[in-house]
Amino acid sequence: KLDILPSLNLTFSPNPKSNIRLAGSKTVARPEFREIAPFAFFDFEQIASTAGLTDLKRSSIVNGDIRYEWYPKAGELISAGVFYKDFTDPIELRLNSASGGTRRQYEFQNALNATLYGTEIEFRKSLSFISKSKEWLEKLFFTGNASIIFSEVKIGGLDQAGNPRPALERPLQGQSPYLLNAGFQYDSKSGTGISFFYNRIGERLSLVGNADFGDIYERPRDLVDFQLSQKILKRKGEVRLTVSDILNQSAATYENKNSRK
Repeated sequence: KLDILPSLNLTFSPNPKSNIRLAGSKTVARPEFREIAPFAFFDFEQIASTAGLTDLKRSSIVNGDIRYEWYPKAGELISAGVFYKDFTDPIELRLNSASGGTRRQYEFQNALNATLYGTEIEFRKSLSFISKSKEWLEKLFFTGNASIIFSEVKIGGLDQAGNPRPALERPLQGQSPYLLNAGFQYDSKSGTGISFFYNRIGERLSLVGNADFGDIYERPRDLVDFQLSQKILKRKGEVRLTVSDILNQSAATYENKNSRK
């Protein structure tokens, strides 16, 4: 299949320390092998089987965003922007109509279309303002970004009996309503690097149900990661120590039968 994927990026600089960026593009999301494979495999994490769909369509996405960037000084950034995405034939993991009470099977399927829009802020700030006499603070940065995202999907198509599927209002499968990231980064002249990051995603639709079984939602959890690195061999190599998910919070999901939102 041939896809023409145009893109356009414009940057306006009202002064040497700020930019206004506008971007638009068309992209595609092609199915993975397991999403079109004509067989089912058992997912031991979901305790359910998952099957591919041989006639699954690739997704087409139209993207647009506008962003304002301000650079207070070298290495620092404060930015804010809004974005929009329009999906045609988005791929979702949904419960197969042949599922029963003792056997659930999920299948990759195309929705009719979906829209997504939101806003994002991002910053990177040196902590040198705390004390001008402490040189190491110039290498210590506080970074973060936050996004608020709204999404809606339309199913369309026909059910097993040949009747049009009812209109549904629910978020896109796998899309969180918000994202939070924050942390500290330190890079010394000797090649030592230290990073400490926090991440949290909003409650998201994990698996799409049907009229008999509710949707499966994933509850938010806090993630904290730490990394220590050191340049070696005259900065031609690097050794890293990474500790992920320090809090080790439980990943919890629940079934929602009463609402599609």
